[in-house]
Amino acid sequence: MTGQEPLFSVVCGNPTAEELAAVTVVLLAMTSVESSGDGDRARPSWSGTGYRPPGAWAH
Repeated sequence: MTGQEPLFSVVCGNPTAEELAAVTVVLLAMTSVESSGDGDRARPSWSGTGYRPPGAWAH
């Protein structure tokens, strides 16, 4: 990945409702993928860090 922008960057600032909805969709999708396994991996994980695409909250 040398020379490429990061896929996600850390959430900061004061997001709009639309931006919060987008982050929520991403987090729920990530949880859904984690819970698609079996056994202990089937339990969703609610611990983690919220991320956003680069420039998503640029004004």
